[in-house]
Amino acid sequence: MTTCHDGCAGGTLCKGSETLNMNLLREVTTVAGNVTIGINSIGGGDHSRGSQHYRGNAMDVAMPNAALLSYLKAHASSTYLNDNRPVYVVNGIHWWYEAGNHFHVQTTSL
Repeated sequence: MTTCHDGCAGGTLCKGSETLNMNLLREVTTVAGNVTIGINSIGGGDHSRGSQHYRGNAMDVAMPNAALLSYLKAHASSTYLNDNRPVYVVNGIHWWYEAGNHFHVQTTSL
């Protein structure tokens, strides 16, 4: 997939290339088979330099609905970020609220 290794702010062209982590894809596909989700960003968009998005290890999912939250709570173990936001961990994939408008989903540990 094409990525923007230094972010895409200011009209920067996306020129990088990474392989999407298959564990991430498999788990998001499993969740999507049970509840409706919308993917906002995988390897593009304006993320911080070195973001897991640009390594194929993360994606952003549209603001969760009640069905997604119920699914995650039923199938995940929970932990917390330093700012006390919950992190739902399902089969090694971490899901947490980011910027109040989407879930950040990534394979690597926090």
